[in-house]
Amino acid sequence: MPIFKYNAVDKSGGKVGSTITAPDEGAAARLLKGNGYIVQDLTELKGGDAARKNGISAWG
Repeated sequence: MPIFKYNAVDKSGGKVGSTITAPDEGAAARLLKGNGYIVQDLTELKGGDAARKNGISAWG
């Protein structure tokens, strides 16, 4: 499953960034929005970057 790097703003206006695992970019954006984030940047990681994931998963 793809891994996406994101930068977002949380409910209190603070900047957050991490990675999220989701089936596609749209699902990643919906999951982040569901967690109260306003997504500013969402990029799929490729190769070695994806191997270093840690963050939110669409599958728990």
